[in-house]
Amino acid sequence: MKKINLSIVQYGGISYRSLIDLAIALDKNQFNVNYFWCHPGKDLFSNFKHIQASQYDVEREVEKLQKGGVTSVQFNVAKRFVPDPTLPWINTNFFEIFEKFDTDFVFTWKSGRSEFPFMYLDVPVVEWNVFGTVDSSPNLVKSLAISPLCRELFIKNGGEPFKSLVMYVPVSEPATNENLRSKLSIPSEAIVCGMHQRPEDSIFSPMSLNALRNIEKNTEKEIYFLILGGSPLYLEHAKKIGLRNFHQLPYESEINDVSKFLNTINIYTHARADGETLGRVIQEAMMHRIPIISHRAQWNAHIETMGRGGIVVADEGEYTAILERWVSDMQSAKDIGILGYSEAVSKYSFPQIVKKFESILIDLVKEMRMTPLKTNKRVISSPVSINYLFLVRYYGIKHLQRLSSIILGKSGPEFILKLQQFYNRTKRT
Repeated sequence: MKKINLSIVQYGGISYRSLIDLAIALDKNQFNVNYFWCHPGKDLFSNFKHIQASQYDVEREVEKLQKGGVTSVQFNVAKRFVPDPTLPWINTNFFEIFEKFDTDFVFTWKSGRSEFPFMYLDVPVVEWNVFGTVDSSPNLVKSLAISPLCRELFIKNGGEPFKSLVMYVPVSEPATNENLRSKLSIPSEAIVCGMHQRPEDSIFSPMSLNALRNIEKNTEKEIYFLILGGSPLYLEHAKKIGLRNFHQLPYESEINDVSKFLNTINIYTHARADGETLGRVIQEAMMHRIPIISHRAQWNAHIETMGRGGIVVADEGEYTAILERWVSDMQSAKDIGILGYSEAVSKYSFPQIVKKFESILIDLVKEMRMTPLKTNKRVISSPVSINYLFLVRYYGIKHLQRLSSIILGKSGPEFILKLQQFYNRTKRT
């Protein structure tokens, strides 16, 4: 069979471990793989801060791609208009570069919505759908949900079920047996709680810190809290409540250092304001045999993700009670961690996920009957003007979510989400 030319295209991209590892793992006897990435530009009307890879990180990841038989392709983007992701990127050379490569399929990681440049490509697109929203572009041929929750949301939002499959993010076995206890002067007998999180203020949650502070008051055991990455708000809150033995390390995407961090922890104390639509950090903790405690939030895919490997609680009081029980009886916590490891190996191991992805692409090649689209040069080359209707809608939803939280409490954002899903279904019928 002729090799399939696969172009993985990702805004940002060089910090996306999941995509880079997947690109490298694909069978190069069956696939020619190009990996398109850029340094993130300025996001207009958004407070989100992209991870900006250092020159060292870029050189390391590019070398890893090349050694893995993947062609690394850099393009440039100056700005994006976040409220309307269909608007062209500003000052980009993406199409000039993309058209130099043969491509049978484009693969990308995105929210699920229609997005530039994918909706204008003249080749079929397969997406890894992170939030369960729907792209109705005719060249979107398969939407791979990162969790059962995402597939459920995709269908609720009006997506066609036959286009959707669940494909988990694969995770590797621990890359090293080393840990950070000696480096951080943490005694071997101390109990270390902690988590790994993206450095973003909007997902900060104080629940794990508050629970640990309550436990500190009632135990003589030496307990540490260690966070890799995370918002600066964690350090501020730790100081505010007087949490002892708190360490915050800079965000690190290199898997060896993530493994060292996880090998340092006894209990994975997960907390995130909006919850998870999968929870790769939870998958990685499971692969390191760490028991996990978390809480319910707007997105609750982490309940299914951790399975037998942890406990998901309803509120801070329950969080404190479970964590205190584990601190008092670490063997029971370790037993849960072993169950989590067994589940992670059976569901998230690299070989089986990669094999599934390869099968999906090969089957698509056999089934493809799509009429190719022509790249819309007029849209791409014309001046970009702000879509104020999307801007009003974007901020309107944000304010509605805040208002609903005040009136309805924790169920407020879920109520707004259901209204959006109803609107999306109505619009498609």
